[in-house]
Amino acid sequence: MKRTITLNQPDGATEVMQPNQEITYPMHHAETYYWEHQGNQFVEQTFDGRYAYLYYFEFRISTATTVTCRSHAPDLHLCYPIETGEQPLMMYDELHDIKLILTQNRASYLYLSVTDFQVDLPIGHYIIRGITLDAGLFRPNFTRSFAFVMPLVHAKRNATSISMQSVDFLIGTLTKHELDAIFQNLNPKVLDNEHILIRHQIYLIKLSRLKIMMGDGSITTPLTIINHVREILSLMIDQYGNKALIGDLAESVQVDRSRIYKLHKEYYRCNLSTYRNELLVERILREYDHFHNNLSGLAYELNFAGLSELNRFFKKMKGQSLTQYQKH
Repeated sequence: MKRTITLNQPDGATEVMQPNQEITYPMHHAETYYWEHQGNQFVEQTFDGRYAYLYYFEFRISTATTVTCRSHAPDLHLCYPIETGEQPLMMYDELHDIKLILTQNRASYLYLSVTDFQVDLPIGHYIIRGITLDAGLFRPNFTRSFAFVMPLVHAKRNATSISMQSVDFLIGTLTKHELDAIFQNLNPKVLDNEHILIRHQIYLIKLSRLKIMMGDGSITTPLTIINHVREILSLMIDQYGNKALIGDLAESVQVDRSRIYKLHKEYYRCNLSTYRNELLVERILREYDHFHNNLSGLAYELNFAGLSELNRFFKKMKGQSLTQYQKH
């Protein structure tokens, strides 16, 4: 995907070939640049995928400064300000008098038109992770489910001159784990790299919808809360298989784990752990046809330690090992 956003170095900035600060979240196989200016340290990482462009900015600011960035083409972005300090950062477009607000641990979708932005950086440490998305992922039939981002998608398709920002949403444990997974799994030398990128993007987009629902007032009653929890858990199983943990789920929805267990038992007459395992069995059976000649590959795909662990889990749930099930 063509790069459409660049960070402009301040006048007098010098490139650093041997930096003394490590990158907080290194991106595998990325192009990485370091530079300094008036004691301030700047890091940029970028990765060019066919269906997504990933970028990462990290600033260690000892003297307050202003940086500018350029949006070279109208594009849709998913922006994750991981570290911004107590005060949000402002991206200011003077030409159109537009302010976009980046708040720590609050993600948002951005539509950036062709324009320049100024960003004031007070003293502090700043980290922004971003993905330039393929707007084609949002099909017309998604309008209702993704109403929060569709105005930005339409702006991208029409190359609107005014930049826009969606409602923001929490960057919780699930999101951070997924961003780490993207950064660690990038490898342009393997054939399925683009498939991996698409899969991660779709998961983040689906997760963002569920996060926004938690904040828009529609998830308030005990029943809607536990149904929402079940939907997120299903998404986690589809993405992480056996690594989907209820503890991460509770933190993400900001509901006490004991309350989640109690609500699930009350409304569905079974433990949430049992439901989690049933979802995992369903995923195993869905994937089985693709791996029936390679059960070790199935165990790897679903994040089991190996075939023996997969068989033990399956036998506990179904009364026979997957190897025995295969013979029927």
